[in-house]
Amino acid sequence: MPFNDHDEELPPGEAQEQEVVRYYVYPDGSYSMLTLVGGAGVVPPDATEITQAEYEAGVAAVNAANEALAEQQLADDRALAEADFEALVAAGIPEATARRLSGFSDDETS
Repeated sequence: MPFNDHDEELPPGEAQEQEVVRYYVYPDGSYSMLTLVGGAGVVPPDATEITQAEYEAGVAAVNAANEALAEQQLADDRALAEADFEALVAAGIPEATARRLSGFSDDETS
């Protein structure tokens, strides 16, 4: 039986220990993946073992929620900067100064 990619054989009597990957979800909604040598290991406290498919779906959902939150925060920041800009202009501050003070830009990528 090959020991590695170089087709070396294991010395007689030596068993190759395999790596086993285990997936967990925690009560707070976080996920972890542990690689164990020989398959032995301790389940993390408060963790529930799940399948790889459940892990991948859960991590994808967490990532999507984080992206949506980041987009919402950017939109909120832009709206606040625009409101500050408009208030400064209404108070008689020149537009260029109001833009610098508020951080507002008409450019959607700001």
